Amino acid sequence: MELSPLPLSEDDQRILKLLDAEPPSRARHCFRSAIQHLQRAHLLAELDPAMAVFRGITAEEEAASGLMQVLIARKYPGADRLKPRDHIQKHAVTPFLRSVIRYFSHLHFPGIKTIRLATMEVDGATRLVTAIQLDESPDGPWVNPTPPLNISVREGSEGSAPSYKQDFLKVIEPAGYTNILSFLRAEANVRNQILYAGNEGYRVISDLRPEFIRDRQMRVLAVLKAALLISPYEEIQPFVTEAILSFLQLAARLRAEPDAPTLTWSAS
Repeated sequence: MELSPLPLSEDDQRILKLLDAEPPSRARHCFRSAIQHLQRAHLLAELDPAMAVFRGITAEEEAASGLMQVLIARKYPGADRLKPRDHIQKHAVTPFLRSVIRYFSHLHFPGIKTIRLATMEVDGATRLVTAIQLDESPDGPWVNPTPPLNISVREGSEGSAPSYKQDFLKVIEPAGYTNILSFLRAEANVRNQILYAGNEGYRVISDLRPEFIRDRQMRVLAVLKAALLISPYEEIQPFVTEAILSFLQLAARLRAEPDAPTLTWSAS
């Protein structure tokens, strides 16, 4: 059966071309698997909504594993403590990235007008870069640091790296959670609820919100973009190291937290 093409913007297509240009690796296989799951989810949306949800969730997990594999392969400090098979860690990746973006959205950098992602030729290869527009004139100029995350962020009198915990809590707040561990456990448990019956019955998904697969696709591509800012470069980029340590500190705190009530789907 031929897979239905995903609805992709021009930007999405450029990002997938960058993935195709990456050398074969465990990380690349994970991301290609994620795209395959998205295609299957798109195909199954009307025929089998439950399996479409399952495929969409698996796509996001595969993308998270791919990012971890990139960090492990590049031997970033602390990357050996990442767990690409751990469902809790995998489900923490997307909200963590959103937390980082939220944190930076509230910062002001003197002399910088705009920071965005772009594709351009670097050392003879097309790569994803950070494009920074300086605040010298309405039309530019733009600069592109290489590597793109070769920056360091410090806060407070002690000059420590951001923890992003408060931003993480704000990210999950719309879902009705005030406890990070509860949120991650619930997210990680959704696939099991689709596949297996519980004491109160089993979950039936009779239809699927149109935005579900689109949202999972956006999550996968966001994680892929993060990987593409790291994978091509042998240099250890300071911002990436700091983010890994913040992520691991968050994971360590989660293990120390007492069990909290978890919101579950009602049986039907």
